[in-house]
Amino acid sequence: MFLALPSLLASFLPSVLPSFFPFILPARGNAPDPSPRSAPSIPRPLTPRLAGPPKLSSASLSDPIIAAISRCGYGRVRRVTDVTPPGTRSTHMRYDTDEGPVFCKRSPLPLEVLSAEATSLRVMGSAALAGGYLRVPAALGCGSLPFGGSYLLLEWVEPSRVLGLLPSTQEELGCGLAALHSAPQPPPRRGFGFECDTHLDGLRQDNRWMDTYADFFVARRLKPQLSALASRVGSEPSLHRLADPVLSAADVLLRELADPPALLHGDLWMGSVGANSAQQPVLYRGACWYGLPEFDLAAGSVYGSLGASFYRAYHAQRPQAPGFEERQDLFCLYHILNHLNLEATGSGHRGAKLTRREYSEKALELMKRIAAAGQR
Repeated sequence: MFLALPSLLASFLPSVLPSFFPFILPARGNAPDPSPRSAPSIPRPLTPRLAGPPKLSSASLSDPIIAAISRCGYGRVRRVTDVTPPGTRSTHMRYDTDEGPVFCKRSPLPLEVLSAEATSLRVMGSAALAGGYLRVPAALGCGSLPFGGSYLLLEWVEPSRVLGLLPSTQEELGCGLAALHSAPQPPPRRGFGFECDTHLDGLRQDNRWMDTYADFFVARRLKPQLSALASRVGSEPSLHRLADPVLSAADVLLRELADPPALLHGDLWMGSVGANSAQQPVLYRGACWYGLPEFDLAAGSVYGSLGASFYRAYHAQRPQAPGFEERQDLFCLYHILNHLNLEATGSGHRGAKLTRREYSEKALELMKRIAAAGQR
């Protein structure tokens, strides 16, 4: 019996000791335990990229985006892919489902920002149907995320494989924008404004209705930006001294206009326009309000031109009115002031290519020209 003890221990101890002393591991080269202990099951949250179709258990349905897609009638989510372009603060995702793909924009900004964007897309989409040139993705829903931020679900539009806009697409965009600016106006006696406040790259725009464009643009656009800039530590004193002359000049330059309010995209530049697989122009990131059509031509001058073919096609439909250049200075100034105020909060406009000092110098140059134009 004692002679057999070593062989019994040799067969018994390797299977018993790891149970009591898990830090004792088998020697290299030993065969693994044929029935290893399984690790406890831990629910794993949905990650941006999925190796395969997720099971829609109660855990996965607790994801607000998955649940929202399900409520929209798209069925089971099969795959999630990150399609975020470079230089974008939000995250762009493609959700492939039983009923086709869905686009999701996830943003660190509060829900009111993306909710206003959804409203802008809805209104633009209805207005763009008349012209037939533009494609505006349908907003499917939006909501808050459990750990901060928000999401926006849009109809998926298959993007063009061509980098940039072809001249033919630029021309369609110009014709389409002219048609959008001629679309049905807001309800009678509403004037200039919009049904909700919108956000120009994150900064709120007060869209309460006013009767005249001059009153609206001075009170709801220029004055808040100039006041915000004046409150920033280290901002340029010369800009503050020119604020009142610029506001007076803006009233003079805009008071003479009798144009009816037109639906504006609000932030139209190369970063908010794309093309689908058929090279049709697609509008994104609306910050809509009803205003003067010329306003929609200014952001492209500041952040990224929409192309010569675009401007030719647009002005063929809507020729430049007298005083166009002076008013463009005014609208470009608004976009630059918005960027300077955004930058003071740590962000800045997505399309900005110059330094803060260079934009401050550009703003000063524009303010001097505007103040002089108002005295003619």
